[in-house]
Amino acid sequence: MNTVVASALIKNEKGKYLLVKLNKEKEGGILVPPGGKLELGETLRDCLVREVHEELSINIEVGELVGVLEKDYGGEVWTMLLYKCEIVGGEITNMEEGKISDWNWRDLDEVNDYENINFFNDLKNFAINLTFRSNPQRTVLVT
Repeated sequence: MNTVVASALIKNEKGKYLLVKLNKEKEGGILVPPGGKLELGETLRDCLVREVHEELSINIEVGELVGVLEKDYGGEVWTMLLYKCEIVGGEITNMEEGKISDWNWRDLDEVNDYENINFFNDLKNFAINLTFRSNPQRTVLVT
């Protein structure tokens, strides 16, 4: 089975990224960029706008696709599409307290192995590419 997830890379003026702590993936939770699963008939950009608003009550502008991560979690393949995004309205509020225990602006170097789902090294590379890329149309595939 393949699960498609759209994720928002939202960077603040201090260079930190917005991450949410999901309760369900492992004991103690995990930190991930906001976003969620694609629904039938939905575009990836519409999915991302909907999911981020449902989770955090903010409106975003979805920018360029900056990367694709594929990870196998015990036979279930997750394909995560990472989009550069910007907050254009609302104030961050946790709207899904049963699913999300917290949100915070984090430097990706501060995220330890216990908090992540083993893709933050790849995510750090995408964050670097957001600053230093010369070709904004390039998509990076990490397996």
